[in-house]
Amino acid sequence: RLPSAIRAAILEHHGTTVTMYQHEKAVAEADGDEAKVAIDDFTYPGPKPQSLETALLMLADGCEAKARADNPNNTNEIDEIARHIINRRLRQGQLDECNLSLTDLDTVRESFVNTLKGFFHSRLQYPSAPENETAVEQLGAPEQSALPTSE
Repeated sequence: RLPSAIRAAILEHHGTTVTMYQHEKAVAEADGDEAKVAIDDFTYPGPKPQSLETALLMLADGCEAKARADNPNNTNEIDEIARHIINRRLRQGQLDECNLSLTDLDTVRESFVNTLKGFFHSRLQYPSAPENETAVEQLGAPEQSALPTSE
């Protein structure tokens, strides 16, 4: 049996949000007629986050998912993602039942940006070797192996 805090986190970390991707896909399949698609079928049952921990889990999950989908190129884009998710959850009322202040949320945003920078930082693009040339040959190293053979 899972501890009560874990059970709460499982239930609360999506709050009563709508699974937008699935909902929009269903609307598209209904020829764009939203009246043919029951939004409740795409809404998590909740409850909304009741604790700081589950609210942070909700925000972290949303920021990480959007960052993976958007694949940001720089810190400003990561910051925009974090701001978007936090502001959206605020507007949706998802954070109304936990005790997070706006100052807390700004600190959370900064922490998320710093964490996500580590995952989405720019990487050098190394030139690839021609198909018939190995990296060792490209560097002009001898073709024999430095490792002993097992003869």
